[in-house]
Amino acid sequence: GTSLNSGTGSFTIPQEGTANKYDYNYWSASVNKGGGWLVKDLEFGGTTVSFTNAVDEVGQVSTLWLQTFNGTSGNYYSWNQINPASTSILPGEGFSMKGTGIAGEFTFNGEANDGDYTLSASSGNGYLVGNPYPSDLNADQFIADNSGVIDGTLYFWEQFGNANTHILNDYEGGYATYNSLMSTAPVIAEDAGSGSTKGAPTGKIAVGQGFFVTLNANDNIVFNNGQRDFNSPGDPTDSAIFYKTTQTKS
Repeated sequence: GTSLNSGTGSFTIPQEGTANKYDYNYWSASVNKGGGWLVKDLEFGGTTVSFTNAVDEVGQVSTLWLQTFNGTSGNYYSWNQINPASTSILPGEGFSMKGTGIAGEFTFNGEANDGDYTLSASSGNGYLVGNPYPSDLNADQFIADNSGVIDGTLYFWEQFGNANTHILNDYEGGYATYNSLMSTAPVIAEDAGSGSTKGAPTGKIAVGQGFFVTLNANDNIVFNNGQRDFNSPGDPTDSAIFYKTTQTKS
């Protein structure tokens, strides 16, 4: 129900995404500032992220690849570009961002997300959503709570291979899937380089992880604390997977 957070201060979530400036991560924010979150508040290597409108610049985030998606499923033109200083990312919304060309941690600062969140859904749309909490999200409970609103399958993008290109037709990657019956690794084309390193999703969605859902009804997608999950320290069978191309981190 209602968030139990109170007082002042800042909650810090570090997360290591892909370093490759040609590869996407699908992110979500685990914190908010006044109910939403701006990408301009993201930090990298202990300092505020530097943005560029160039195609790619080492050490900077290109705004060309900052996107949200809530539109006709499968329609590439449903991507919407983000202004990092003015586009508010709501708890539960996902967004895309490519790497900086430098390995390191991104840091999300703000009030920890907690309690109930809803996103308005339109039948036939695909929606890039994400885990809104600073804890794992139980995929099965999320699917059950949204039964009838989503089609029941979650899609996790993983980019792999060594294409190093911004040209869509040359991307090497695919969507891993998860539903209540099974999970599958991304389909790998024969010429797609090294292929997936993450494999099939587990039943836990990692902190900061964005993913796609397909909508079956005009209703609300719901997130709540009952969907939050505990990750047992040191137990590799009880861990979430963050879909990125660099090494894993506990």
